[in-house]
Amino acid sequence: MRRFFLSRCMLVAFVVFLAPCPLAQRDGTLRGVVISTASSLPIPNAEATMTGMGYTFHAVSDSQGVFYMYNVPEGNYTITITAAGYVTYIYSPLQTWEDRR
Repeated sequence: MRRFFLSRCMLVAFVVFLAPCPLAQRDGTLRGVVISTASSLPIPNAEATMTGMGYTFHAVSDSQGVFYMYNVPEGNYTITITAAGYVTYIYSPLQTWEDRR
């Protein structure tokens, strides 16, 4: 994977929660925060696309840079974040798992 760094780029921080569901499915919610590495400020309206395991998920960040993806099965994914005026950020593999706390 190639990464290009310009003066304005993005950093994506993820917290993954996959809570067990009835019927033994292991789908959960992925919460992401999109933050500028240059200013440490949230990036609103960033588009997040996550693919893998035969699935595609889409989300747009809110005014605080937060986005959610729901009904995400456990597995490995590639996530792409795009926002106007910023370098596209690609992270792979992103592994999700059940939160067993």
